[in-house]
Amino acid sequence: NSSGDQMTGELRFNIDNGSRLKSFFGFNAFVEDAERALPQVVDEAIFGLCLDAASFEVNLATCVGDDGFPLQFGVTPGLGTGIGAPIAAADSPGIYYPISFVDIAENTAYSAFADFTIEITPRFEATIGLRYLKEKREGALASNIPNSYLIETVLLPGVIPGVQALNATLTNPFTNEEIAANFSDFATGNLDAANFEGRTQAELDTLNQTLSGLTPFETTAILQGFFETDGEFTVISIEDEDYLPRFNLLYRVSDTFNVYGSIAKGRRSPVVTFSQNDARTPQFLPAETMWNYEAGFKANFMGGTANLEGSVFFQDYENFTVTDISLLVGEDPVLLTGSKNVGVELFALARVFEGFDVGGTFAWIDSEIDDDPANGEFAGKRFRLQPEYSGSLFFDYTRPITSGNEAFITSTYSYRSKVFFEPSNEPIAGFDIFEDDVHLIDLRLGISSEAQGWEVAGFITNLTDEEYLVDGGNVGGGLGIPTFIAGPPRLWGVEIRKKF
Repeated sequence: NSSGDQMTGELRFNIDNGSRLKSFFGFNAFVEDAERALPQVVDEAIFGLCLDAASFEVNLATCVGDDGFPLQFGVTPGLGTGIGAPIAAADSPGIYYPISFVDIAENTAYSAFADFTIEITPRFEATIGLRYLKEKREGALASNIPNSYLIETVLLPGVIPGVQALNATLTNPFTNEEIAANFSDFATGNLDAANFEGRTQAELDTLNQTLSGLTPFETTAILQGFFETDGEFTVISIEDEDYLPRFNLLYRVSDTFNVYGSIAKGRRSPVVTFSQNDARTPQFLPAETMWNYEAGFKANFMGGTANLEGSVFFQDYENFTVTDISLLVGEDPVLLTGSKNVGVELFALARVFEGFDVGGTFAWIDSEIDDDPANGEFAGKRFRLQPEYSGSLFFDYTRPITSGNEAFITSTYSYRSKVFFEPSNEPIAGFDIFEDDVHLIDLRLGISSEAQGWEVAGFITNLTDEEYLVDGGNVGGGLGIPTFIAGPPRLWGVEIRKKF
């Protein structure tokens, strides 16, 4: 369940009195209040059965019967020691385990901006602009995670019954604070006595052997138990401000050929969130900033029947943030040192003869996270969903058929190279999280009357019915069962439009 209110407004003044100086300035505001409740219910009798006892991975064959309905098992409470044999779902009432999360957000952003363009000569002009931004973000999180019937401790999706209780079985159990502060060492079985008070290395080495032999699911079970706030809200807030300048130079070499250069700063607002290890501990991620440097040209020739545009750009990111979805930490933001990207873009359009236009686009971008050891597993990896090459070819043919009516046919071929769906570029639970080159063809044809405002057209998208993915991994990747989103198959239809 979710609800929210937003209000936004802008006041802008434009000044152009025919002089060499033109400008605009103004103010805008954004206010948002939102609340979201996320209740979840897990049937423990099915959940435990779907987890393979040997690999601790989800195996639907163990929890779905031949009739397609889920199986359940009989259980007795107590750390998973009373699991019985699978029985038909109809013979078990189920063991329903409720979990609830509530988060609240109050966000405000105010900005003032001004932009000035001066015509230095009839062919040369310069622009300078500045935006001042002030933001405040407040958030609150509460959760209620009761003990489960089956294992008598908290049970979260992705947690193996019985394993989460490992810490409680130790003679000298670790505190939540100790586990959260040494998260990666628990995950890999590299506990060091220097990081703990009152513990010997011999004691830790015994536990290290157990931890290093666990599967990722089992390790998650031990570490991923600190979301409980007993229904109490943890409140966090942050205030931030920034200045975003832009500069632009335009030179008209001739009446048909322009060149330009620009520098601009952009940003993504700072983030307030909660640690995946402790729902009571806030995380603050600084604003992600990007300086964009671009130079390009725009030209038309052949009497204005052909156009050509091109640009090169360089992007310098700082405080670059990605979302890491893994078996060990679930979904967690990761702050990286940055990224420096270089790219080229081209666009061409030409009229071959009256009514027949052809064109194309091309883009290349080297978009990789900085190859810095500080970036860990993400060093040198490509951006998520960013192909290195992309482009298109298209044509548009229009021919009059009767007075005021015309027939038309349009087709587009598009291409993009390989893309990764997760910033690590690595498989999840043995599944490749990427898609290779994709080639798509769309077609549209029909008749229309611009004067009378009607159109009848038939269309086909993905003409060759190519099978491809548009996304993968997602939150399911954190549970070892990555989800995939398929691109739409061949689709055809008829459209009738009328303007009134």
